[in-house]
This record gives sequence, C-alpha cells and structure tokens, in this order.
Amino acid sequence: MAGGCSPGSRSASGSGCAARTLRWCSTRTTGGSNARSAATTRSARLLVVDDNDDAAQSLALALRLEGHEVETAADGEAALRLLDRFAPAAAILDIGLPRMNGYELAAALRADPRARGVVLIALTGYGRGPDRRRALDAGFDEHLVKPVEFDKLLARLAELHGRSLMVGFNRRFAPVYTALRERPRDLIVMQKNRQLSRLSRVG
Repeated sequence: MAGGCSPGSRSASGSGCAARTLRWCSTRTTGGSNARSAATTRSARLLVVDDNDDAAQSLALALRLEGHEVETAADGEAALRLLDRFAPAAAILDIGLPRMNGYELAAALRADPRARGVVLIALTGYGRGPDRRRALDAGFDEHLVKPVEFDKLLARLAELHGRSLMVGFNRRFAPVYTALRERPRDLIVMQKNRQLSRLSRVG
C-alpha cells in the first residue's frame, strides 16, 4: 500500500480516508454533503485492489453500504483472475502493489477484453505532478491522493460512469445518426412508420 491510511478509519458518510462495458443499475440520490447530494449514486460492480487488507476491506464495506457490489484483491494477479467471474464497471487501484504495480495492472486491464470499458481510478499516496501524469499515461481515468474524502470518490465514480456511457453510446450510434442526417427522406419514412405502428396498436 502506497502511503495514506485505512479508509475505514473514518465514517463512510463523512470525510477521511478511502482507499465501467459499464454495468450500472438503478439510480438513487443520496443525502449528506454537498458533493454527495450533487452526485447521483448508481449501483455498480466495483473492484478494489490494495495489498493492505484492512484498507481494502474497509473501503469495500463503505462502498457496499452505498449499494455497490464489490470484490477485493491484494495484488494484480489476483485482480486479473477475478475477471473470470466478475466484470467490474470500475476498479479502484493502489499503485504500490507487490509484483505487478498499479501502473502495470492498469495497462493489463486496458488490454484485457474481459475488462472492456472499465473505469480506472488510482487511489495512492503518490501525489506529485509526475505521479498523476504517469497514472493517466498508464490508462487511469482519474488519479486521487490518499487520504481522499469518501464523498469525492463517490462523485468521481458517478461522473466517470456518465462520461463512459456517453462515449460508448456515441461510438455505437453516431454512424446511424450521421447516415440519417445525410438521407433525411429515410428519417421521414421512419417517423411515419412509427406513427402508423402506434395507430395500429391503438386500433
């Protein structure tokens, strides 16, 4: 574990330590601080990787209390094995992991089709400018420094989830919309067919 302290050393609803195909489920709004009330929390499958078991389990418990499904791993190899049965929407990784560090794990996850679209968050004691740049270059979506407010972590998870969904949506449907814009008659025919279909169901 690279610096910081156990995420369970403070309340999950307050400030203190805390350590994406996206599979986010039902939406609910949580109360609490401004950061949390401004963010929409969605239930998700999350992976926490930290060689400090107390830190990993404390963060996992706090995230489960928010309604998320969470798995933990103590190193990169264990995290990759988990992908056989658990497809996370987001992974929260420590950098100072044994054998395979967090940068190497991020690169491995980016290259693994089982983790396609996963949101990667580095949660580490390495907080200098070069550390952040290295994390982003390795494939992380966000670099957070320990100790981090739990509400801030939840807010970034929600924000990154929405951004990833829009990227996936645009990649999938943009060619269709482009084609329709170039052939407006097809769009008009499609709209008329929808109207006729609705009328036939009413009749």
